[in-house]
Amino acid sequence: MLLFSLFSALTGCLSSPSATITAVITDADNNPIPDVNIEILAINEYLFDSTTTASDGSFTVTLPPLQTFFTVLSHPDYIATTHTGFAGEGESVLEESLVIESLSDFQDRQSQYTDCSTEGGFIEGEVRIAIPEQETADLPIVTTARATAFDANMIATEACYISPTTDPPQTGESGRYLIPNLSPGVYEIMLHVQYDSQTDGEYYYLVYVPDNGLAPLLPTLVPL
Repeated sequence: MLLFSLFSALTGCLSSPSATITAVITDADNNPIPDVNIEILAINEYLFDSTTTASDGSFTVTLPPLQTFFTVLSHPDYIATTHTGFAGEGESVLEESLVIESLSDFQDRQSQYTDCSTEGGFIEGEVRIAIPEQETADLPIVTTARATAFDANMIATEACYISPTTDPPQTGESGRYLIPNLSPGVYEIMLHVQYDSQTDGEYYYLVYVPDNGLAPLLPTLVPL
């Protein structure tokens, strides 16, 4: 069920050819942020590469092709933020802008969640239905989803939600979930979605939670 068995598939050395990852780091208002420390980690937490963003917020790193990887962003003025990506087959990969979270912005959102711890690291998501060629903001929100994070030892941490109205709690009208109080490391999120009274599904997502930081999955996309 879980993807942690993939850890053993990675080795600690770079292969050839390598994939080139190019991206721009911005804040929530799309302003490029210079001097952001970048670490590119494998799913076994091996450090593929590291660098710092230029004055225009851009950076370029290399890693073996066909790899899931985590881009860990850190800066003194922001909360440590991690994005999950996938390297292509030896060609340059241009990612969309990656957002590094403002601590104050995150704390404002965090205060909306019901009965939620404010400690440790966090995974935050917003569950939407994936529809090809449609803007993210227009994708339907999933109101009947439950999220659980599993660490490498299969220890589960349940999510909290904004104004949950069901038992067990679900995402509700906001589609949002927050999994708090997490130690640094790799987690797999299990998302249970109930489409109707007779149809449900389980979906899995791999993230890395930085020390006292945030792993956003905004949106967390599920199929129809």
